[in-house]
Amino acid sequence: MKRINRKEKEYFERIFRLISEDFPKRCGKCGENYADEREYNRGTTEVEGFTNGLDEFGIIFYRNCKCGSTLDLVLNPAKWKPIDNADFIAYLDRRAHTLIRKGIENDQALNQIVLEFRERYNQYVERRH
Repeated sequence: MKRINRKEKEYFERIFRLISEDFPKRCGKCGENYADEREYNRGTTEVEGFTNGLDEFGIIFYRNCKCGSTLDLVLNPAKWKPIDNADFIAYLDRRAHTLIRKGIENDQALNQIVLEFRERYNQYVERRH
């Protein structure tokens, strides 16, 4: 995977601060607690059959707790006020247009962007600690 560039690092740092407000996170089914995002990523698994997405609630990432319960982590636009939304949306939009030009359909491009974003963001979280 390519290195995280300076602009991505800037976005990721802002997002990390916002997501940190959602921790500790607790599974409603078994009571498992996740102190921070790194522990959450390591203690949960990706959900098969669910599509991470971008909708009116924000970017949603689904993970399974050890007990099998599905948890979500939402990057909510309402919380993005400290982030320069236009700049971040332009970043995602540029990536979408690149994929569409390569022949990937709109919905697939959006899902791929979200997955790539999450993968690169997770890489940032792991290196940050």
